[in-house]
Parts: sequence; structure tokens; C-alpha cells
Amino acid sequence: MPAMNRAEQAAVSHWSQTGERLPLLVLDLDRGEAYHCRPVQDGAQSKLLQRMIPWPDAGLTEAEIDRSNPAMRRYIASGRHPLRDEGCSGHLADFERLMGGPIDRLCETAVASAQLPFRCVLIIGRLSRFYPAEHRVRCMLSFAPLAPDDSLRFLGTLRGQADLLGHEVALQVLMRKPDGSITGESLTAAQPDTPLDHLTGDALPGLPAMLAVPEGEVRLLVDGRECRVPLAGLGLPGQGAMVAVGLSVRDGRLMCHLNGRALKHAAVCPVTTI
Repeated sequence: MPAMNRAEQAAVSHWSQTGERLPLLVLDLDRGEAYHCRPVQDGAQSKLLQRMIPWPDAGLTEAEIDRSNPAMRRYIASGRHPLRDEGCSGHLADFERLMGGPIDRLCETAVASAQLPFRCVLIIGRLSRFYPAEHRVRCMLSFAPLAPDDSLRFLGTLRGQADLLGHEVALQVLMRKPDGSITGESLTAAQPDTPLDHLTGDALPGLPAMLAVPEGEVRLLVDGRECRVPLAGLGLPGQGAMVAVGLSVRDGRLMCHLNGRALKHAAVCPVTTI
């Protein structure tokens, strides 16, 4: 049986806890995806309803979410009263400017695509634990956003999901064609089901040991979104520099490891939060 995706894992976990094996709508706030999940004999079967590309990166770690959530909850519950600001207003405005529209559109298109009412919606991913994101979803899917609503379940990152990368990562490199011309190509570096303990920073299996990268930067595609790692100051020559590329995850951030004969020193550069 193929490995379950994140939505299917969340659905199976919910069914096992509640005993209710009913179809579910699952929203993944880390990846901008919506799924319809229904129970089958050996687990869950999902249908992708929406994948929003590009999906913004909120850039929040688990520690940052835990630290800011209590004040954000008090500030929003007060109707954003200035006396309950506690430094929240600026951060909340930045978050809503980046993520408010995308979250609204994901909720709208998911419900419209499902074409059926759901008794329960599961909201997953690290961002689902951030109270401003939760409140945004509640405003879209609930009649009373500040009141308890058992139809909305904010699950965060499930234990099994935390052991897997959960994202597709590709590396853009320069390749020489048989006619001698140079062209850019995209090579898969990691898949959503790649275990995190396989990402040690060493050169990635399945890729050439040394790769030629475009001038001035390493370019990665994370779920189709381009992320650039500048090489300024690392001692690389110009176009076509040869480097070994590895990946790791530290405190919720995808890191790019670079090494090669032309480098002054090995480098570890943050790419994006995941």
C-alpha cells in the first residue's frame, strides 16, 4: 500500500480518535492545499481539490508561534483594542498582508470545489497552530469566529508528519547537452515522503556529486516556489561553478549545505521555513 499523504494521515488519525468515519475536508495551511478525504478499508483516499501556487511562506517556527500565540489571542479577542496591543498590531498587520488573502481564497475555493457540506474540517500544518491563521479560517468557515466550533479541528503537525519532509524540493542546475550547449534543468532533490533523518547535509543521493549552478546563487524550487541562496562571499567563480549540494532541516527551516573545491569554506544557508 502506498504511503499516505499528509491529509490522509490527518483523516485516519481523526477517525481513530472519534470513531466517526465520515468524509472530511482537509486544509493544509503550510502547503496551500485542500483535500476531500473519504474512508476506505485500509485507511483513507484523498482527492486534491485545490493547490495554490505560489503559496507564501509565513516564516514562523514552532517556538515563535508558542511565544506569540497568547498575546495574539488576547488582542484579537478584544476586538484589537489598543490597550491589549502588547506589540501585536504590527506583527498581525504584516501576517495578514502576506497570508490573509491566500488563506481566504484557499477556504473559498476548497468549499466551492467540494460541492458538499462537511460535518468536519481538519486544518493541518504548523501554521494552523498560529492563532491569527486559525482566526482567519474561523472567519471564513464559521458563523461565530470567536465561539467554539466542533466542526473545525486545528491539528498542527501530526507526529508522523513531523518525521517526513512534506515538501517537494528541486534544484536548478546547468547541464551540457550533446551538442555542447549549456541549458538549465530542474532535478528533484527530495520528495514529500523523504524522512527528515535522511537529510543530513551530505550530497543528495540520486544527484551528481558535483553540480554546476547558475552564476551568483543556488536556486531551489520548494513546492514550485523558487528560493534563491546567494553565493556572494563564498569564494565561487562565475557561471557554472561546481558545488556539492545537501539539505537538512533545523528548527523548522530548510537549510542548504554547499561544499566544493572552489569554495573558501563549506557553507550552510537557510532557504525557507517548512
